[in-house]
Amino acid sequence: MAKDAGDNEPTVEEDEEEPEVDANESMADFDYLLGMAIWSLTEEKIAKLKEQAAEREIELQTLLEKSPKDLWNADLDLFLQEWEVSRVYALTLWFMQLNDLRADRL
Repeated sequence: MAKDAGDNEPTVEEDEEEPEVDANESMADFDYLLGMAIWSLTEEKIAKLKEQAAEREIELQTLLEKSPKDLWNADLDLFLQEWEVSRVYALTLWFMQLNDLRADRL
């Protein structure tokens, strides 16, 4: 045996059986393919994904061209617009409630 020859590594007995792989278990690894919608495997889908990737690349380049100050100002402008909408909505609700209170008094 290998130990007699001076080898220090453990030997594998020849009579040990290798575990059998069940055919159902190996097929289960590919079940996700069966669950995929057939449209996800079409050329149109690939073209759409490539188009989206190109759009994201353009967005990335646009962002890389802007300075941090430009990005901050753009975000601040969007915030101020949304804040103004929210403020007008809140004032409108307040005036409506005020008018309802006045109508109740009469």
